[in-house]
Amino acid sequence: MATRRHDLDWLRIAAFALLIGYHVGMLYVPWAFHVKSAYRGGPWLTGLMLALNPWRLSLLFVISGAATAFMVAQAGERGSGLGRERGALARERTRRLLIPLLFGMLIVVVPQVYFEVVERSGYSGSLLQFWGRYLSLDQSFRTPIPTWNHLWFVAYLLVYTLIVLALAPRAGLPLSSPVSPPSRAVLAALLIGPWFALWVIRSTLFPRFGSNHAMVADWYNHAQYVGMFVFGYVIARRPALWLAIDRLRWPALGLAVAGAAVFLPPSLGFGGPLWAERAGREALAWGAVLAALGFAQRHLNHDHRWRAYLVEVIFAYYIVHQTVLIALAAWLKPLQLGGATEATLIVGGTVITCVVTAEVARRVRWLRPLFGFRTLGAKLSPPSPPTPSPPAPTSSSRPR
Repeated sequence: MATRRHDLDWLRIAAFALLIGYHVGMLYVPWAFHVKSAYRGGPWLTGLMLALNPWRLSLLFVISGAATAFMVAQAGERGSGLGRERGALARERTRRLLIPLLFGMLIVVVPQVYFEVVERSGYSGSLLQFWGRYLSLDQSFRTPIPTWNHLWFVAYLLVYTLIVLALAPRAGLPLSSPVSPPSRAVLAALLIGPWFALWVIRSTLFPRFGSNHAMVADWYNHAQYVGMFVFGYVIARRPALWLAIDRLRWPALGLAVAGAAVFLPPSLGFGGPLWAERAGREALAWGAVLAALGFAQRHLNHDHRWRAYLVEVIFAYYIVHQTVLIALAAWLKPLQLGGATEATLIVGGTVITCVVTAEVARRVRWLRPLFGFRTLGAKLSPPSPPTPSPPAPTSSSRPR
């Protein structure tokens, strides 16, 4: 029976929710952020953030690649010419991603930059005065203007999607093709190969180029995120690979735990060789992504009355969340409420504002495209069209 891949929907919702929570945590750890709270979380928070950092965005790019493969396959199945359908799909994806990106850069992220220059540079003008200077591309501030801040993910996703639509073949094999149990060689290659590639990328490109999220010269991030996007595209409609991912869910979790045990102590200041720290970081990154895909496939491939709603609104939450939490942090900071009270108000205020904003935007026709909602009456199907779930393994065919 053909069913929607609900597991990918739930993973997408969870990944965006995790990203929002991660940005709240950035207020309370020692690392640089647009604004900082006067309070600091304990070592447990720093450790948790370090454990999330290597894989949270990689998972989103994998899911996005899979969604693109589903859309390409569905375009080919409509029968009016794959090239024509891909052109329509490219136009649709550009509209869905570019409009929110431009809207975000011109309006949504401006308060983030304003509060940043107020805190770091002592700027005393109003938000409206700063907005005018921002739109005039005033470069006198110690921050790039204009900027996309957290919306860099949208820009990268748009570019990767258009490249894949232009170059990649029709996504996947027929879903009715026979599925045989994966060999031990396939399982080992899927578990170890990407981890080793990520380790090489981290060891060679990161020291030279770093991470800038500016699209230009961001070769380290492009290398890892293009790889994740293509991986999602490749596995999307191949049941044999999903069966392998199911078999690897526990080994992948073990790889992630072992990687964290190697990566976290040096990152928290307890020493260790750099090569081992990098190897551990990428073991954590790849193991967590693979385990998330495997466990979600096994346990989350079912519907719920909240799923369709959350799939629709979660991207709008993502667009506005960072501006809201930064503004709340800046306004609450002088009140000296205490770390726990301040964090609770920031989390609660961010959630409420995201919900209200999305509810208003989805009901107003001209606001819908600004927040990534589909145009009412659009003919293209959602990003995750119906596809059969991969067969569950039997106990006799599990690897020993």
